[in-house]
Amino acid sequence: MPTEPAGSSQRYRRMVSALNSPLVTAKGVGEKLAGKFARKGIRTYGDALSYLPIRHEDRTRPTPINRLIEGQNALFSGTLISIGVTNYHRRRVLEALVKDGGGNITLKWFRGNFDWIQKRYPVGGRVVVTGQVRFFRGVPEVHHPEMETLGPDDDTGGLEGVVPIYSEVEGIHPRQLRRIMRQIVDAAVETVVNLVPAPALKVAGEDPGEWAQLGRVWGQLHFPSVGGEQLDAIVSRCRRIVVLEEFFFLQLGLLMKKEQAAGPAGIAFTPDFSLIKPLLETLPFELTGAQRRVLSTIRQDMERPKPMHRLLQGDVGCGKTLVALLSGLMAVESGYQMAIMAPTEVLAEQHFSTLSKTL
Repeated sequence: MPTEPAGSSQRYRRMVSALNSPLVTAKGVGEKLAGKFARKGIRTYGDALSYLPIRHEDRTRPTPINRLIEGQNALFSGTLISIGVTNYHRRRVLEALVKDGGGNITLKWFRGNFDWIQKRYPVGGRVVVTGQVRFFRGVPEVHHPEMETLGPDDDTGGLEGVVPIYSEVEGIHPRQLRRIMRQIVDAAVETVVNLVPAPALKVAGEDPGEWAQLGRVWGQLHFPSVGGEQLDAIVSRCRRIVVLEEFFFLQLGLLMKKEQAAGPAGIAFTPDFSLIKPLLETLPFELTGAQRRVLSTIRQDMERPKPMHRLLQGDVGCGKTLVALLSGLMAVESGYQMAIMAPTEVLAEQHFSTLSKTL
């Protein structure tokens, strides 16, 4: 049995304690804000750490308005020239005009709190905008854009480098959400330790040394340190690591359940192929190599006095139903009954018709 690294228990307890910390303990998160997060299922630091961005935007390189392309999910910045409500065929629409050094673009909202939006974005202020570009009568426009104000003295455009875009938490502005997430992620990742053993990592072709920095991996998933062409590569790599970690613990949980379920005695079947052989001779085809291997494995399980736990996976038309039938016949040959269950009545009737002809 592998020995436990010195201090690992303390590090583990520290991580569990930190990740279980209520969100309300974070600076600037009171009961009201915590309630908004809770409606999204985010109640602890661990919940927040697992609340990964849906995408990232590299805001270091905004696109000039005169170079926007129709259909592009673009990022651009400029000065808000005007904003106000217009009536189109008795429909109220909030319109805004944004201008940079090379051109203008119209922003439109067809629903929402128009008064709040106008107060939030005063005319003359600088804004950064993201959204899908479309053209109407040759003029570019964005419907229901994501927009944020920029500081007047921010010569970088206030574009914050690489920005995580999270699924909306109702009642919390995206910039405020990022600020809170940054604080929580920075605090949480310092405590994260890798619990996947080195032998398992080597089997998966992973470098245990890289996994020793698991906290940094989680941090990069939220707030990558690089942009440009490297952004996709680093995010993909970090996602692979956390997915492998999740798969490891999922598999560990399944094995634990299997061990618990292995306690009760099962039926040791004794198939003699008195039914299966004649059936195979009537089929207009031979079993594939994969079907034979699967049936051999199932037979070995059924002959043991323990419950079998297996999932048969395959594409449509690969012969899963036939494998199920032949497996069931092993039970019938052993003096027991078999049943084939289906999730819908229609599928059950189809199986009944098909198997009646086969048998």
